[in-house]
Amino acid sequence: MQIMIVDDNASMRKVLAALFASAGHEVVGVFGDGNGVEEHIRETKPEVVCLDYHLPGRDGLTILRAIQATAPTVDVVFMTASSDAAVEPVLPALSASLLARKRSSRNCGPSSKPARLPGRRRSMSSVAAQFRKRVAGKPGAARR
Repeated sequence: MQIMIVDDNASMRKVLAALFASAGHEVVGVFGDGNGVEEHIRETKPEVVCLDYHLPGRDGLTILRAIQATAPTVDVVFMTASSDAAVEPVLPALSASLLARKRSSRNCGPSSKPARLPGRRRSMSSVAAQFRKRVAGKPGAARR
């Protein structure tokens, strides 16, 4: 599977890239902000984009809207440590495949099981399972 990672946290980008590569997936792009994401998606055609909510410049919801408009078949794993109640309800309408909640900077590891969002392919369940299994045992790995 070809995967792109968009997260402002360098440690998270490194952990996710290593996780996916070790599981036999190809990481086709790693971004610390949203600049150039849509163009890179058009060029590389990833199957999955791991997208953080809080990014410098544009937020993840804005980028998710752009991905949905330009590449609606791409599965998006939306990652956030935000407690903003307005985020989760809009994700299915924007074609996010999975919501992965990260813990705040005082905690480490994923805070809960990723939430499967309706209407997306089953391939995301294997990505989520691998993410939970690998990150859960690494202190500080999911820190923002």
